[in-house]
Amino acid sequence: MDPAHEDKKRAIVEELNIQRDQLSITHDALLQKLSVAYQFRQSIERNPVPWAIGSAVTAAIAAKALRRPRDSKGRIHRRTLSRTIIGVAFGLARPFVAKWAMDQARHRLTPHLLERIRKKP
Repeated sequence: MDPAHEDKKRAIVEELNIQRDQLSITHDALLQKLSVAYQFRQSIERNPVPWAIGSAVTAAIAAKALRRPRDSKGRIHRRTLSRTIIGVAFGLARPFVAKWAMDQARHRLTPHLLERIRKKP
């Protein structure tokens, strides 16, 4: 074979490898930008105070809506149907929300922990 032809072939292969790497980086960045979880995380990181205030207000409203009122003698009144339904819905959703939260924690923390393990001498 002609050495010039081999050099040209190597140059083309190297250029294709570089383009493949750039395309992979672009693809990953695009997936990250379109990810709802990524957008949510970025929003919280950029605006932590409004998110904290919103969370506190939501918790206060939920606590107020779900509390069990008492009469003057300290006896608990019966719950209304709507409060019972909301309580049951939260009770049913709790295991799924807990599993989702654990999965998210594992997904986000695992890469960071692996990086720290690799960096240790």
